Amino acid sequence: MLERKNTIPIWVWIVGAVLVIGCIFAGYRTIETRQRLEAVKSKLVSVKHSAAKTAAEADAQINELQIKVNQATSEIGQLRINLDTAQSQLKQWASSLETMRSELESAKQSAAKTAVEADAQINGLQTKLDQATSEIGQLRNNLDTAQSRLKERASSLERMRSELESAKQSANRAVVEADAEIMTPLEREASTPKGQLKSPFRDFASVAEEGRRKYMAAGCNGCHGGGGGGGMAAPLTNPIWIYGDDDDTLFRLITLGTGKLSPDDAFKKHGYKRKGSEFVVGPMPHFGEIIKTDDDLWKIIAWMRTVHCSRRVEDRC
Repeated sequence: MLERKNTIPIWVWIVGAVLVIGCIFAGYRTIETRQRLEAVKSKLVSVKHSAAKTAAEADAQINELQIKVNQATSEIGQLRINLDTAQSQLKQWASSLETMRSELESAKQSAAKTAVEADAQINGLQTKLDQATSEIGQLRNNLDTAQSRLKERASSLERMRSELESAKQSANRAVVEADAEIMTPLEREASTPKGQLKSPFRDFASVAEEGRRKYMAAGCNGCHGGGGGGGMAAPLTNPIWIYGDDDDTLFRLITLGTGKLSPDDAFKKHGYKRKGSEFVVGPMPHFGEIIKTDDDLWKIIAWMRTVHCSRRVEDRC
């Protein structure tokens, strides 16, 4: 009797060849994406330098306004000194006036002794009294002018302080906006507490087409299929997304990956666990270094939501 030979079916060879080709293609796309990521990082450095320059210009404006504030404060101090001097002179003249009135009364009393001398003294004292009254009026006018200028300077100082505060706020906003404008998914994930990652696209259908292009460019279709129908990985069109479907979970899942393909198993260390099961389940590669920006990743997630069965009229979950 002839011994039966064990042969490997031809379909196994075909499947193996397809997997090898897919791995080679995914490796090529990963290298190309990393090169693009380097370019994005270079652009990020340039934007940060620009933000630093904007902050430096704002600091220069702030310093100039601070000098003006100091000058205004000095002038107000001088005006206050002048005001104190004027008030002191006013008191002196008031005292002199009181003395003159006393002398006038004395002169009237002595008028009986010598009318001519008394009239002369009275006229002289009256002249001095008129002069004193005039000078007091002038001092009052000067005092009013000084008070008016003091109010103007105080108002000007308040405006300068308001402009200074506005300049500081503008500088702070410029720095924050420059830092927040471009972030990689890894940077956004690391800087945001768990549960607080929210998609900026409430109407995700409006950016779905752009998200689909970025999905294809990142090579996601190699595992999940071009239309999200699955392949080597679970379909995106199924009712079950095994780790959940909230924004925070999806963003970190794609950024960090899962299982052995997640660096230091970071996704699991965040406390995320499977909430369901699928026929095709495997570890998810981390795409935090492949997808260029967090904005790109939010658009990919927006497209994923449009292909979920809950969004398809012809095939509801």
